[in-house]
Amino acid sequence: PPSEIFTAAQVAHGQILFERDCWVCHGPGAISSGVVPDLRRAGSLTDAKVWNSVVIGGVLKDRGMISFAKYLTDKDAEDLRAYVAQRARILKEQEANEKKQ
Repeated sequence: PPSEIFTAAQVAHGQILFERDCWVCHGPGAISSGVVPDLRRAGSLTDAKVWNSVVIGGVLKDRGMISFAKYLTDKDAEDLRAYVAQRARILKEQEANEKKQ
C-alpha cells in the first residue's frame, strides 16, 4: 500500500466511484477474480502520477485499460487510489494475520 494517509472523505468518494465504474472488471471491493489485475497489488498504487497515467492518461489502453478522462477528474482518480489503498491495507493486515496462525 502507498505510504500516504488519505482522508475518510477521499476513501468514501473513491468507493462510490469504484462501485460505479471499476468493480465490473476489477471485482467488488477491488478483489479481482484473477481475470484482470488485482488493484490492491498494483505497482501504480504507490505513485499518484503513475496511477493517474493509467486511470486518466490511458497508458495501458493497449492492455485493455481504457482512459477514464471523459468520466473522471484528477481528484476522482486520486480518490479511487485512496479507496484501493485502503483495500490494500486491509489485504496486507489479513495476510499478516494469516502468517501468525
